[in-house]
Amino acid sequence: MNKRLIGSAAILALATFGAPAFAQTVVIENYAQACYSHARNMRGNAEAIRDCDAAIESPVVRTGTRIRSSVRASSPFDSPGEVVSRFELGISMAAALVNRGIVKFYAGDDAGALADFRTAAEAHPSLSEPYVNAVLVHARREDWASVIDAIDKAMTLDARNPARLYYRRGWAYEAIGDWEQAIDDYRRAVDLAPGWDLAKADFERLRKTARAQGS
Repeated sequence: MNKRLIGSAAILALATFGAPAFAQTVVIENYAQACYSHARNMRGNAEAIRDCDAAIESPVVRTGTRIRSSVRASSPFDSPGEVVSRFELGISMAAALVNRGIVKFYAGDDAGALADFRTAAEAHPSLSEPYVNAVLVHARREDWASVIDAIDKAMTLDARNPARLYYRRGWAYEAIGDWEQAIDDYRRAVDLAPGWDLAKADFERLRKTARAQGS
């Protein structure tokens, strides 16, 4: 039986947006474990890419995977009008794709990361990790509308850390100038995690700024 464990790791470039949500599938497969380790330890080097590629090609990980169809793009990970292949994946493959997407993110391959997150999300719609990690890619691109869209989707799937999701969305709303919504999201984050000093500081800061400007 496969078991999926979710963890967290520090991310330096996007400290405000927190850690990626990497996924581990416990299987007897060295490359899958190596790929998980690379994602957890923020590696985006050539070795990490090779190990994750090897994991995805592994017969153990590929069990239960097949192409289902090619369809017109329709998800938060697609470019408009793009034709993409949809897959039926085993959970081990979905986890490996999430982890490879994180490795690609650290390697600076935003398009490749989104492609892996998209494939995992389309195959397993109940997974929140692809959307949580897509947030980091969109934030690095300063694509705040896509950040908000991805968080909205993640919120319907992920109840493990709603405070962090509200905080990230508040930061995105602030970036596009919607202070009212940003303050509301910061407040929700503080209500859910009253000991979180960063969320509390941003809530108080933006609320004071809005009052001073009469917003």
